[in-house]
Amino acid sequence: MNLDLLNDDPQRLAREAPLDDLLAAVRAVEDWTDRHGQVLDHLYRNRIARQFRTGAALDEMAALLDHLQRVAHPRRAPVLDALDRRYAQRWLAYADLLETQLAVQEAGVPDGLLARAHVPVILAGVRDGSLQTQGDVQQHCGLKEANASRVLALLDAAELVLRQRHGREKRLMAGPRLPEALQLLEDAGRLPLATTPARTATSRRGSSFFKAA
Repeated sequence: MNLDLLNDDPQRLAREAPLDDLLAAVRAVEDWTDRHGQVLDHLYRNRIARQFRTGAALDEMAALLDHLQRVAHPRRAPVLDALDRRYAQRWLAYADLLETQLAVQEAGVPDGLLARAHVPVILAGVRDGSLQTQGDVQQHCGLKEANASRVLALLDAAELVLRQRHGREKRLMAGPRLPEALQLLEDAGRLPLATTPARTATSRRGSSFFKAA
């Protein structure tokens, strides 16, 4: 696949361009411009965001990590860092982020986290959709706001649950490692079959609240 970094659609490159072909295109650049850096930076940020969002396989993350290190090689770094942004430094920072993510993935789900009170119920509730906000967790588990926030922050850091702010609340979604944690809990006989929905369908001031799963 012959790539033209200056003229090909950046969105298409971000979605489809094989890393080997991208590296070949990078090596073919003789006169670097700000546009080259901007296109590649857009591509790398989109690839990393997609990998984190979808829970990409370890070999896919490792391939992108290796690619970034090759592109930001010390022989090329001075040219890249002389553009409108210090792209070599940026891309090596992206590589560090991927390396950290790989280390977290390879370490497995922390046993101590799964052993914490309320965690099995929270994970099961996120799985079946009955716990959709931090408020749901507080109400269902009888936790104070600070305690619920602390537990959810730990689950977020472990990629078991993702939190996304929606208005005044934080919406809960399944993280990429939730299936792994649920399987561990099931194997240990500690996974609740279902949770009692914390909310029923209602409305207030024209806003839709969450339906029971």
